[in-house]
Amino acid sequence: MRTVWCGMAGREDMDKIKYAVFLDIDGTLTWGSSTTSEENAAVLRQAQAEGHLICINSGRSRGNIPKELLEQLSFDGIVAGGGAYVSLHDKILHREEIPPAMVLEICRLFLQIGICCVIEGESSSAIINPDRMSEFFPIRSMEDAARFAEAEHATKLTVLAVKEQLPASFDALLLPYFNIIYHPNYTEAILKQCDKARGMEILLREAGIPREHSVALGDSLNDMEMLAYAGLSVAMGNALDEVKGAVDRVTAPVLENGVAKAVRQYVLNRDAAE
Repeated sequence: MRTVWCGMAGREDMDKIKYAVFLDIDGTLTWGSSTTSEENAAVLRQAQAEGHLICINSGRSRGNIPKELLEQLSFDGIVAGGGAYVSLHDKILHREEIPPAMVLEICRLFLQIGICCVIEGESSSAIINPDRMSEFFPIRSMEDAARFAEAEHATKLTVLAVKEQLPASFDALLLPYFNIIYHPNYTEAILKQCDKARGMEILLREAGIPREHSVALGDSLNDMEMLAYAGLSVAMGNALDEVKGAVDRVTAPVLENGVAKAVRQYVLNRDAAE
């Protein structure tokens, strides 16, 4: 274990400690839905009532976080876009964006190769080469690209293709500026100066909470930096084996309220079966 986890302290000590809990969204808080379970929500609200911070830490851009989730729970902090956007109690602490000129070059590349790519922004997103109706702004030409680049703070890319489907021109354009994460059925590109751990660091410093009092829950490869940085790292029961092998604890799967069980046990210091 990387740090001494204060959750092993006695009940009297626990009452004095304020924790910050960082939660991935897809596969952690939600599964095929825009909200989390009522059990998860109830336990997270209880943790907030006892003085702990409950924060999102997602690869999704700020504008791509489900509104229904934000209405269901009043999150204390948000780390979005893989660390490109950080806020605490609605105060923006950090913001990175893809330069508009780079957005145009990305659009030009994907229009040429004919692969769908979502450009996620701080308030809205666009999709290059949409193959069906979408809520995102459609980019089918460089004129569309110019309108989006001028209007939006772009923060990350989600490419609807796997590594073997992407041409060498993809690496040539993006690798100098982005960290590329290859998932089983899609690819993420996050600005090199951003990651979920850096977002946690910024938020914790502003909140005055030490790193060892942070808890992170995730399930996927883009959660690895966050999990490695946290005082206590918890993988979901549905997480990839690579993720499970790199953490301190494994909780129940998302569909079995793994978030509620972990927060109840490690933050509220109550038996997970309670």
